[in-house]
Amino acid sequence: EEEVRMVRVLKINLEPRLQLLLREVDAAFAHALDLPEPSVNASLLNEQAVATFTGYHGQLELVVRYYNKVKLGLNELESPLLSPLIGRLDDALRDALSSYTWSSQDID
Repeated sequence: EEEVRMVRVLKINLEPRLQLLLREVDAAFAHALDLPEPSVNASLLNEQAVATFTGYHGQLELVVRYYNKVKLGLNELESPLLSPLIGRLDDALRDALSSYTWSSQDID
């Protein structure tokens, strides 16, 4: 009888339209295009902010991909050895997922 193992993985939940908007704004900055005033609040969305957000998103995608690969790839010999480390990581993630929101400040 084969034991079924349930593994919780992570997924980044970022609105696809936001990603598209950021790519378009980034392209506009790259080509030195003027953006209509109502479309962009310059104090919130500038070239540096777009680059920073895009960088954070890319780093987060990479971390989530590695995390899921480790969680899904552990065999029955590795799992007990790495279980304490993964448990600590899961605890930290649980705290972060329950504490931080889009409006959280100073989370660098």
